[in-house]
Amino acid sequence: MELRNCPECGKLFAFLSRNLCPECAALEDEYVKRIQ
Repeated sequence: MELRNCPECGKLFAFLSRNLCPECAALEDEYVKRIQ
């Protein structure tokens, strides 16, 4: 497991597959749902 900083908010998070922390990834997913 690798630690990285989120490019959106700067928080430190455990990198798994997405380059965003869980909070920013959830926000991005919500934006995508609204667009569809």
